[in-house]
Amino acid sequence: MIEEKLEKLRKQYLKTSAPDYLLENGWVELKVKISGYKSLDWRFLFGRGLVFVSIILSLLLGVTTVAQASKPGDVLYPLKLATDEIVAKVAGKPEYKVERRGQEVIDLSRKPNGQLQEATNEYQKALEETQKESQPDQRKQEALKQSLENQAQKLKDAAEKNPVAAEKLEVIIDKTEKAKEALEKKEQKKETSPDQKPSEPPGLQNKPEPAQNIGR
Repeated sequence: MIEEKLEKLRKQYLKTSAPDYLLENGWVELKVKISGYKSLDWRFLFGRGLVFVSIILSLLLGVTTVAQASKPGDVLYPLKLATDEIVAKVAGKPEYKVERRGQEVIDLSRKPNGQLQEATNEYQKALEETQKESQPDQRKQEALKQSLENQAQKLKDAAEKNPVAAEKLEVIIDKTEKAKEALEKKEQKKETSPDQKPSEPPGLQNKPEPAQNIGR
């Protein structure tokens, strides 16, 4: 029964002809509508994606800014270390890490606590890393030597103002000065390198060799 009704409907559908306006413009109108939906979807998705990326960047920027105020032992302190590492490499200034860790030591020396010990450990670590990173480059070594000289003076001033923290500060002052002395010794070795041949006295330069006696 149902099959017969479906068959009749199919025959009627096949006999029905499409309107003239659909035959002439139907596909064109459909194409316009489809392309319009596609462009709308693309703009919609791009807009949402841009908003999402902006939110993520804002959050990262905010977290990074807050991390700059963190101290050793804080949750965000590793992010601060990573940020300083990136800045030092991009700027080509390895001594930047030593300066940052040195300032943390000075700040915490005013109120000695457990964080001061962690800060001194981070300073020593940064000092060792910076010495290795600046080895191949004479310019970087010179900049590091100057920075270490400044750091040693600042640490000495902090030790005088904060006697309670003087003992811990003396340890890293000693390491800072030894690192500076090691750089100076390297410079002296380069200046007196054995590869450089000593220059001959002016009177001996281009002196003609004595003529050899030919058999008499």
